[in-house]
Amino acid sequence: EKIKASAFTLGAGLYVTVSHPLEDPESIKLRKQNGEDIHAKVLGWDNRYDLAVLEGEWDIESWELEEAQELSPGAPVWSLGFDQHGPRIHQGILSQVRSLWALPMGGEIAPSLEVDGSLSYTMSGGPLFSEAGQLLGMNSLMPRGKGMTLPIQQLQSLAQSIKIRGNPKMGYLGIATTPAQ
Repeated sequence: EKIKASAFTLGAGLYVTVSHPLEDPESIKLRKQNGEDIHAKVLGWDNRYDLAVLEGEWDIESWELEEAQELSPGAPVWSLGFDQHGPRIHQGILSQVRSLWALPMGGEIAPSLEVDGSLSYTMSGGPLFSEAGQLLGMNSLMPRGKGMTLPIQQLQSLAQSIKIRGNPKMGYLGIATTPAQ
């Protein structure tokens, strides 16, 4: 069975991953490093941020969180993920800390972290760590095809909102334009 994305815990049975590979939200499985599977319930997702929030019965230790604003370009970072061969880790450099990153499907990530370094497809949804081993956020390859990280503060806020309210409801103005003649 092919692994489609990585995932990690925010604590208390709450997991996050990317939403783009979700095909059948009723049959999500999380696989431990030892090959054991647990079933997870999809609480909801927000495709603007390429985020899916899952709930499962596999509690593991959470990481210390670091404020993204304290980071600066040039900081070494590590991306963790899993594929069919087991765990993978890639080293990269924090190339940019932006105040805003406009997403192609609407919305913004503020602040956003951009990482230079190669990421395999299955590392999307995995965590990004600082040199000190602190969790910085979740990696995604969806926007612009390069390594973008949803910072931990925004990730936690979105995950809690999805846990409480489910999928977000997007506003729609219903305005159309026509060329003036």
